[in-house]
Amino acid sequence: MKVLLDTCVIYPTVMRQMLLGVAKQGVFTPLWSARIIEEWQRAAVKLGPEGVAQAGAEAAMLAAHWWNAKWLTLAVYEHSTESRKFYERLGFGPQTGATVMKLDAQGFEDLKGHAT
Repeated sequence: MKVLLDTCVIYPTVMRQMLLGVAKQGVFTPLWSARIIEEWQRAAVKLGPEGVAQAGAEAAMLAAHWWNAKWLTLAVYEHSTESRKFYERLGFGPQTGATVMKLDAQGFEDLKGHAT
């Protein structure tokens, strides 16, 4: 069975973790869209730049677990220094001449370990 998880159950964290825990038991396959993830990002704005960055990292971990992603690339606005600092603490680094940050394979595995 497939279940669409809307923003209201992906955010806040407790509901998301509870539903994904049930999904990990094989009860259902969770689905969401890029638009739902974007809505989650907008909702996290009220938590400040670090809240937005954390929501982005959590969304990436969802993709890693459920879609078997192997690496991540993300863009961060130049003026968003708090978000950049947050991502750098996770292991992302700037690419030459760009504001795109990529987490290498080892860092990605480390990040996925934080999701359990």
